[in-house]
Amino acid sequence: MSDQPTEARQAPGLTVERSPNFHTIAADLFKMRISPGDCTIICGRSSGVGVIEEQAEILMSWGHLKILAMNLMEMVAAIEKEAGPIPIPRFFYDSGNMRFAANLATIQQLGLVAVPIPFEWDDKAENQSAPNQP
Repeated sequence: MSDQPTEARQAPGLTVERSPNFHTIAADLFKMRISPGDCTIICGRSSGVGVIEEQAEILMSWGHLKILAMNLMEMVAAIEKEAGPIPIPRFFYDSGNMRFAANLATIQQLGLVAVPIPFEWDDKAENQSAPNQP
């Protein structure tokens, strides 16, 4: 196995340009902030006992969050297929149900409601009407 990092293959005809603001951080801690429709992943490092230094955040839509999660799980699966299981702290593994419950409670606090678009359109724009409101 090589010690050199590799990048994913680039799609043909796609040009990737690096922003002048691009930089690399090393993060060993992550937390998330959620709002209706988007999620922020905050990356940080332990910088002493009881001290966390937040270094960067990534803001993305829920759809992009799901795509990222899928890509990360696929990468972990490929690494583990080649190198074997990646160990993680036991307390993190054991607290999975508790983390899910806390995340679910956070999402529920957003008070999201699925409502239809409040207008029905017919062939004539001047004949628009609002349906019964929930």
